[in-house]
Amino acid sequence: MRTPRTTVLGVFIVLATAALADEPLYRYEGDVLPYPDGGWHWGGCIDPCSESIENGRFVLRWGKLGRIINYDRVIGDTPKEIPPSLWIEWRLRSNVPIPQFADDCDARFSINYRMLFDVVYPFGDAIVSFSGDDWLLGLALDEFHTFRFESPNGVNYWFSVDGVVFYETYGNYPDEPFAYLQFGGGGGCGETRPPDPRNEWDYIRYGTIGYGEEIVSTRPPGTRGLGDEGTKIEGYVDAREWPALDRFVVHFDAANYVYVDEISVEVVATEPRSDEGHCGPLHDCRGTERGAGGDCYAEAGQRAGGDGGDRA
Repeated sequence: MRTPRTTVLGVFIVLATAALADEPLYRYEGDVLPYPDGGWHWGGCIDPCSESIENGRFVLRWGKLGRIINYDRVIGDTPKEIPPSLWIEWRLRSNVPIPQFADDCDARFSINYRMLFDVVYPFGDAIVSFSGDDWLLGLALDEFHTFRFESPNGVNYWFSVDGVVFYETYGNYPDEPFAYLQFGGGGGCGETRPPDPRNEWDYIRYGTIGYGEEIVSTRPPGTRGLGDEGTKIEGYVDAREWPALDRFVVHFDAANYVYVDEISVEVVATEPRSDEGHCGPLHDCRGTERGAGGDCYAEAGQRAGGDGGDRA
């Protein structure tokens, strides 16, 4: 006689580990000139360079000739003022394509922080590292892109564009009690220089990397608890109510810069029922007899970035 399949009442645990939430220390939103209103040192923009605020963004333009300009801002000049970790993010649009034989004549961004100093050169359609050995090509020209620097310790660091890491390395300079950042541009060069080179800076923000973004709820629903490695949700799932469970939805507490290293889900069978049912397509039901229920596991991992909210 065939043993009937059982409906399983299982315990599920959702654990989000190593979630990062960033604490902003400074915001320049591009709605005022960086000097004197934005807290930056003067960048030296004189003819043929011009500054303006257009649609809430800081715009740099150049005439027939380029001119290198740089605005700088001190992050900290004593060990107590320098943050233990640092992220910097800026949003930029440029109409200057990268030329064939130059990689440093459009926008630029410099960072001096503890044991590292580095410069990257964004163009309208690319970004290049200071050494020229690392780059990302094929960006949409004359559209806004989000650039980001992260260093958890003042030694290791990386740069990304629209969430894609293109350059990762480490610093080996003496640990200095002075940190600053610098942005500017040169107006383009070479055969690709347009007649009206333009850089539009939407914002520049920086802060410290924090830990512990908290899960608010899940679907299927559960009860929130705290774990040593991250936020933990525990609950029950009945195969009669969730006959084809193929995803868990995890909701975080607030929109933020959130990078979740892993979301794992484990479902363990606890109580077999005599009526028909099944564990769902994600589960591996094991046991000497189907009627015994067996152990059912579902695991899913993902790396996600963005504004918080739901993760599935």
